[in-house]
Amino acid sequence: MATEDYYNNNAEEFINRTFNLDMSETLNQFVEKLPQGAKVLDVGCGSGRDTLTFKSLGYDVTAFDGSEELVKVASQKINHPIIHMKIEDMNWKEEFDGIWAMASLLHLKKEEMPLNLKKIMDALKPDGTFFLSLKAGQGEGYDNTDRFFSYYSTDEITKLFKDIGYENIHYFSNEDGLKRDVVWISALVTKTFELNLEMKKPKGLKR
Repeated sequence: MATEDYYNNNAEEFINRTFNLDMSETLNQFVEKLPQGAKVLDVGCGSGRDTLTFKSLGYDVTAFDGSEELVKVASQKINHPIIHMKIEDMNWKEEFDGIWAMASLLHLKKEEMPLNLKKIMDALKPDGTFFLSLKAGQGEGYDNTDRFFSYYSTDEITKLFKDIGYENIHYFSNEDGLKRDVVWISALVTKTFELNLEMKKPKGLKR
């Protein structure tokens, strides 16, 4: 609960600190994959900054966050409804053209990632695109703000997706918007399926 408490107790400060960050370079890579009028899910939307951008682009946006206070303040700031829920409560099936998780999954314990990544990929339409950003590094634990973080390498992320059946991943890097000494790993994952169908030889046909 320490992570959730942090955002509940510091909602106004967090929103003021992050709302005006320029995420256009990263957003453009995601938006290029989306159809016109796409249905987009913003996972752990925080300040609502990116939800507002998607809305301005004409997308049908659903947003949620696990912090009740962030939901309250952010929804008023961007004049858009935000659902109060956690990632593990997701239950959508092939609902969205794109799913955006900017610096939100990093608060999950590593043991929780496989199930939650599967929930996210299940919520994508076929050929849909999932964006996630995680902090590069090793291990997991609480930082000096009492927030829980998990740190990853690209190899770890690749294995996580491969284990649930997805291998179409494009990695890229982006600078820390707050100019901290943080290395971010960003990835676009496309929901494609590899069909391994056994081709049967018609009866009576010789090799």
